Amino acid sequence: MTIGQHIILGVVIGVTIWIVGWWALRRTRAAIFRSAMQSMPRAQSSAFEYRLSKMAFANPFALMEALWSERRDEFVRGLWHEAGGTIRRQRPVTVELPGGVPARIPRDRGDLPGEGLSVHRLHLLDGRAIAVITAPPNPRRYEPLLIGIVLPSDPSLKDDFARARRSVHFFVLNEGGVGDSRRTTDLCGWTADGKHLTYNCGAPRDVEGFARAVDAKLQELEEMRAQGAARGKKKTHGRAVGFRA
Repeated sequence: MTIGQHIILGVVIGVTIWIVGWWALRRTRAAIFRSAMQSMPRAQSSAFEYRLSKMAFANPFALMEALWSERRDEFVRGLWHEAGGTIRRQRPVTVELPGGVPARIPRDRGDLPGEGLSVHRLHLLDGRAIAVITAPPNPRRYEPLLIGIVLPSDPSLKDDFARARRSVHFFVLNEGGVGDSRRTTDLCGWTADGKHLTYNCGAPRDVEGFARAVDAKLQELEEMRAQGAARGKKKTHGRAVGFRA
């Protein structure tokens, strides 16, 4: 074999190796993406949580009436199936991975059963009503185990809707800890303006233990707000707010 033939053979082998490696890399990236998506929270669960939070802040007294009725379990299961219907109507989405690899986000079928969804009516130490909703069993990581909604129990707030909305607190206990491998749960929440919060702590998985954790977190948040207000008054005394001395 001549030197030229050796060169041509080397080029062919090099190109073949490059093509095989490029193809294998694309397949590997797609497989990693599919594996990651399979461990992500399912869309039906997320849609249910979001829908419930919107209802809590939009009309807290209407939601309280539903969650305190004799058909409360039927009500939350209906919301769960409505969330599934919304997901089923969504179109598949394709994204581009690094290297130009197209990958389709697996479509959530939105047909997860609602068995296990139930509402437990409790009260916090200060008398405020809290509805604790147990989610369907076997959640994935970051999917809800329990949802706690602290609702206004003062009937006079019906005449002050803004205050009624501010008195609502929406807590979620998710499966799996975030940023701390020692935790197996993550306490999160939603605000009236649609912000999702994480409190960087866990909570018990049972209904009553979760309610006690919510009570303790509310007390902690209220103390922090009071301390912040006190510091703010002291800090801005005799100064223009927003400017540093």
